[in-house]
Amino acid sequence: MIKKSSPDGLLSPIAKIWAICSFPTIFFGFLFDEFFGFSHAELAEKLGFSIQPLYHGLERLHNVQEVLLLTIATGFVLVLLGFALGFVKEYREKNMLHAAAKLSWVFLLLSGAFLLFSIATGSNDFTALAVGVIVFLASTAVIFKAEGIVGIMEIPSIAGNILSFSRILAVGLASAVVAIIINDLVFPDPKSGFLIFITFPIFLFGHMFNTFLGMFESLIQGARLNYVEFFSKFYSGGGREFSPFKEKRKFTKRR
Repeated sequence: MIKKSSPDGLLSPIAKIWAICSFPTIFFGFLFDEFFGFSHAELAEKLGFSIQPLYHGLERLHNVQEVLLLTIATGFVLVLLGFALGFVKEYREKNMLHAAAKLSWVFLLLSGAFLLFSIATGSNDFTALAVGVIVFLASTAVIFKAEGIVGIMEIPSIAGNILSFSRILAVGLASAVVAIIINDLVFPDPKSGFLIFITFPIFLFGHMFNTFLGMFESLIQGARLNYVEFFSKFYSGGGREFSPFKEKRKFTKRR
């Protein structure tokens, strides 16, 4: 796609992103033990080889809760990193009050996560809980000082930013389920005789379509998670403000 598309077109940079993303895709394919809807042992059996499973991957369909926790943890780390980068940016620009606010967001997230974990596990350590509450309230006060009531209203949305990363699981499960359905319905079994000439093209097209659908879904959802949940914590745009449908008149005037 990179070679066939124009360097100035939209498809060329997207194809480069897909090329880079193919490496983690292969890595997670081995991690999940998913090869076009088959485990490695199932795929070998379909190809006529009988082997013992070499390992058991983190199969998403059978470990939904674990993968969900993994995606939420990923969101927490990225949002935390975003605020940390925001602190560095504001500190370098000598905006000390806003730098303190960004650092307070870091402590608010850490203390909030600690309190939630303590409640979930039934911790009875009163001292640790008290310290967590104090840090949370102190961070909230600094955020209010720097960002006002808008900053306080932003606190619930941070939880939404982190939980938004669970869409990674949803996209991945949908792709895995479609692959399994294709395998169950139209796998080209050599024993089926002439029917294989019908099932094989459908099987090939189905997996190609599912692959491209997964590529576009991952590109869109990944871009959204980066730009909205991650970049918004530290990135400040520059340049001229976009003014659509605006025209400055020099020699005429509106009647």
